[in-house]
Amino acid sequence: MKHKNIILILISVLLIFILSSCNYRNNNMQNDSKETKLFIATDLHYYSKDLFDNGNFFNKFIENGDGKLIQYSSDITDALINEVISANPTAFIISGDLTLNGEKISHKELSKKLYKVKRKGIPVLVIPGNHDIYSRNTYRFADEQAYKTANISPENFREIYYNLGFSDALYKDESTLSYIYKVNENLWILMIDANQNSGYTSEKGSLSENTLTWIEECLIKAKEKGATVISVTHQNLLPHNIIFSKSFTIKDGSKLVDLLEKYEVKLNLSGHMHVQHIAKSKNENGIYDIANNSIAVNPNQYGVINISENNEINYKTHGIDMATYAANNNINDDNLKDFKKYSEQFFYNTNYLKIYDSLADFSLSETERKKMAIFASKVNKSYFSGTEYKTLEQDKNSEEYKLWRTKADSSFFYDYLYTVLKEEPMDHNTLTIK
Repeated sequence: MKHKNIILILISVLLIFILSSCNYRNNNMQNDSKETKLFIATDLHYYSKDLFDNGNFFNKFIENGDGKLIQYSSDITDALINEVISANPTAFIISGDLTLNGEKISHKELSKKLYKVKRKGIPVLVIPGNHDIYSRNTYRFADEQAYKTANISPENFREIYYNLGFSDALYKDESTLSYIYKVNENLWILMIDANQNSGYTSEKGSLSENTLTWIEECLIKAKEKGATVISVTHQNLLPHNIIFSKSFTIKDGSKLVDLLEKYEVKLNLSGHMHVQHIAKSKNENGIYDIANNSIAVNPNQYGVINISENNEINYKTHGIDMATYAANNNINDDNLKDFKKYSEQFFYNTNYLKIYDSLADFSLSETERKKMAIFASKVNKSYFSGTEYKTLEQDKNSEEYKLWRTKADSSFFYDYLYTVLKEEPMDHNTLTIK
């Protein structure tokens, strides 16, 4: 009997060891691959379904907005999370504006959803955007009115998302919510919070000298270890469009650019302006800044980055598959079943009405006004999706653009169209960095 008991104990210990080893390999299996895969999403603008009633007042609010599909933000986020879990990347990065306007309820709800990814052994790394902390615009919609609801502080943000980057950080900045995360021996992710020094109320972020010093200390350590660094900001590191530059690019961002280039950082990931756009610094071997499209705005996409063993970086966007999500979850909503069409039309409509109204004070026939609004809305949709290069020459030489040049050249939208159509043709959905 004694011998049998000893054998049973040994078998139990062996089973525990095997199971523990399996779990360990599962949680760290990405490190065994020669290729590192990162998912990057931004500007989720998640809005809890408990905060709105789909009444007329709420629907007017979103229809007069900037094209964010707030009414479906929860479903979009769930679909995104499912795709991340299915793909099993090395890490999942979210570069700010996690919530619509920093509602405490939305933050808490979102963090619970993101923990599903973390529990699958996929690290989730988040930083706040300018909409996430100390927002004055936290509202819930009910009974055809808007009511104030609680916002959060930087301390609340760290607490709510503690296990989504902060708890596993290699180094943390004491004065902001910036930190650096070690993906593996060869790759570190530098998550930069450029909001706190601006009081979390400004469109453009800024960085204190203390934070810049901390960033340099981290970059020195990474260089000593031979690790490649990819940086992440919410606001743009580089100007992407002169119309957006002043309020969307980090204030004094040139200091950060110089610092990152000094330590040979080749890629920064940002968001904020909701446009899918890639910019490069003026230096021949300088840094790229990929401004990723908001997942809540058409074409509702995220980025996938593959880093090879020889450190070649390949970036490509992927559109969210809402139709499959709806089918898998037995959701009988025509807008989700044909989400691509619905999202495109929603975004087009919100822009068309604004552009059409802006032309009221110009000497235009109704036919001209409509043609110009249709044209500008189409160009805007292509620009936001990073695909304007496909029709750039055609658009520049079109009759509609000539009408804008000759009859509405003093308007804001003409200035905007001019900046878009003067760009060199480029696919902003793919990038390879050798």
